[in-house]
Order: sequence, then structure tokens, then C-alpha cells
Amino acid sequence: MTIHARVLLVSCITAAASLAVACTAIYLLVRASMLSGFDESLTARAHVVAALVECDDETSGGYEFHAPEASADDVAFMIRPIEGTLIARQGDQRLLSMLSESDAHSGRATSHRLGDGRRVRGLSIAAMIHQEDAHPAPEDRRRLTITIARDTHLLDGDLRRLAEILTAVGCAIGIACALALSVALRAALRPLGRLADDIAALDGRALDRRIQATATPGEMLPIVNRLNELLDRIATGVQKEKSFNAAIAHELRTPLGGLRSTIEVNLGRARDAADHRQALATCLGICLHMNTMVERLLLLSKAEAGQLGTIMADVDLSALVRGCWDDARQKAELRAMRAEATWDGPVVARSDAALAAIIVSNLVDNALSHGEAGGVVRIQVDAIGGSARVRMGNAAPRLGSADVAHVFDRFWRSDQARTDVGSHFGLGMPLCQDLAEIVGGSITARCEAGWFEVEVVLPRGAGS
Repeated sequence: MTIHARVLLVSCITAAASLAVACTAIYLLVRASMLSGFDESLTARAHVVAALVECDDETSGGYEFHAPEASADDVAFMIRPIEGTLIARQGDQRLLSMLSESDAHSGRATSHRLGDGRRVRGLSIAAMIHQEDAHPAPEDRRRLTITIARDTHLLDGDLRRLAEILTAVGCAIGIACALALSVALRAALRPLGRLADDIAALDGRALDRRIQATATPGEMLPIVNRLNELLDRIATGVQKEKSFNAAIAHELRTPLGGLRSTIEVNLGRARDAADHRQALATCLGICLHMNTMVERLLLLSKAEAGQLGTIMADVDLSALVRGCWDDARQKAELRAMRAEATWDGPVVARSDAALAAIIVSNLVDNALSHGEAGGVVRIQVDAIGGSARVRMGNAAPRLGSADVAHVFDRFWRSDQARTDVGSHFGLGMPLCQDLAEIVGGSITARCEAGWFEVEVVLPRGAGS
């Protein structure tokens, strides 16, 4: 069921129930008012009848009744003293026969239905005969009971017409409200249709297009804003994918070109065994270079997909950094670089030992590869609060502060790295960032006054 149909159905049911309650309340209030007026007219008629009775000792019954002219308004009454026989009656006495003894003494009006289907309403009142004689009759003789009843067919007809009018008016109002609500809902939901058209018009070849929010209702603005944010992320992801494809094509073209040229040169003319061995060694180096890049790409892919299993344990960062520097000592000697290390005793972090080793070894290799030859690598390992920290810095005069924002981008390399012998791919820092997040840590980089520094923060272990 559509939103339009659901809202319209619920609204119509609610409006119908409200109209039914309102019409019923109006009918009951008007009915009560009409019955009250009907009863007041009966009471007034009863008092008029009581005024026509006089005490007269000369008559046989002791009362004299001045009977009014018979009326054609279906009224019947009878007059009785408190004790004694009937004084007078007039009208269709069947109207009075339905009044029970309890009704006659209750003083309230009641309704009954005759055998022929007519409805009757009657009541009884107590009245006192008014006398201005010098010697009035005793009070018990002056007290009368007047029982009066009247056919209610005129009242019933008015109430029936009222019910019909209220029903017709209620139905008309309900239909009008349903039509107005349907039109209003269609107008209110029209922006959803426009939004659907705008989304359908989006093209993957034009990722810079966004959904305009100029004529969008306020209730839909969060949806439009979230969609535009999603489009921004999609565009960013597609752009990164394009950049990645271009970068990896560039990275593969250079070693494949070298591999091809080496093979073509050796196939171009006859060579001795030593030349062939040298060519094969060159090809093997190129293959190892490409294999290292593919392995790092696979490791990055697994890290992003959450497929790297971790075994969390206490890891001594001080010992780990010393070990990684010792492993890279030969490279440091070749570039005449030395380390200035500050060890704050054993610093234990809670991490996966293998992943922590990859992070630290990449940082050491990055410092030795991109730092100035003959320079210094400053290493600081310490604990701050609930975290263990490794800071590693080197001189980088060609690296600007604006370049720091790109050091964690895949295949990004500074100009100094691009003039290297081809052993770097721009994958080390992105790999360190992903692995640090996997073990619950973080990594940041900054460059100030020609000094580049990387800081890795890991959760502190229990042993420090």
C-alpha cells in the first residue's frame, strides 16, 4: 500500500469516527432539548388542567371541572384527588394506559410504545386547587394528581429528520474532507516524485551533479542532504579508484618496460653465459620488485576487508623498535644515517605482534629511504596515560606541510622518492594507517620547518 493510500485510509477512518461521534453528540443534545421542551409543554398543560378544577360541595363528587374544548393535538389526561375517585378524564385513554403506577407517582416523564406502534410520552404532577373563599376546603381535598400523556409522532418525525440531516451532512463533510485530503496529499507527495526523477536523472558519467534543494519541503531536506553526502562519498570513491588505476598502471609500466627491454636486448644478438646470467638477475630483481608491490596491495586489501586475523597480546615497543632498526642497519650504513633514540624503559602496548612489527619496520624503512643521506633519524618510545607511543622523524627539506595530507594516499610519493631507484611504491604509509586502526591505534604525520615526523599511538599493555 502506498503512503498516499495509507495516510488517506487512516485519515478517512479517523474523520469518519470523529464525524460520527460529533453527529451523535449533536443528535443526543438536540433530542434531550426537544424532549425537555416536550415535557415542559406537558407540565404546563397539566397545570392548566389543574386550574380548571374547583372544590364544590354541592356536586356529587365534591369537585367541579370546567372541561376545555377538545383539542386535536392527541393529548389525554385524567384528574384524581389524592384519595378518592376519578374527577375527570379527556382524550384517548389508551395513551394513559401505558403509564404504570410507578410512573404516575415518580413525577418524571416516560416514553412507551402502544400496540399500534405509536409512541407516547406522559407524566404525572401533584397540584393544589386554588381557592379564594373565606372558608376553603381542607388541604387533603385540594391536593390533586394530574396524569397527562401525548402522542409523540410529531416529535419523532422531527428527530428522524434531524438524524437524516446530520447523516447527510456528515457524509457530505466526510466525502469533501476525503477529496480535499487526497488533493493535499498528492500535492504534498509531489516533491517525492520530483526527488525520484532527480535521482533517476543522475548519471555515472557526471558525478558532479547533485540534487537541488531549492524547492524541497523542510521535512525532506535531511533526505536530500544525506543523498548529496552519499553522492559526495561515491564521487570521492570513484575518483580514488580512477587515481588508483592510473597509479598502478604507471607503477607496473616502468618495471614491465624494463623487463621487456632487457629480454629484447638479450634476444637481439648472441651473448655469452655471463651476460645472460646478468640479464636474468636483472629480470629477477624486477620480478621481485613487482612481487613486493603485489603482496603489499593484497595486505592492504585484506586489511580494508577485515580479513586479517589478530592475536592481541602485550608487545614491548622498545624492543620491537630496536629489532627493526637492527634489521635495517645495513641500509642505514649505506646512506650514512644514524639513530638518536630515546627509550623510556620497557614500553608495553596491547597489539598484535606481527602487525605491530609491520608498522614499525615500514616507519624505519620510510625514514631511511626518504630522509637526507648522512642525516639522523630521531626515535622516541614512551607511554602517556593509557597509550603507548612511537615517534619517528627525519629531515625532509623538500616535503612541504601541504604534502602531509597525502602521505597516507596510495601510490603517493614525494619528488625525492620518485627519483629513487624504483624500490618504493607509496604503499607503506597507507598500510601502516590501516594496520594501526585494526589493532585499535592511530597514526598521524606532520611536517614543520623541514622536519617530518610520524607518531603511532597504540593501547597501553598491562606490563608497562
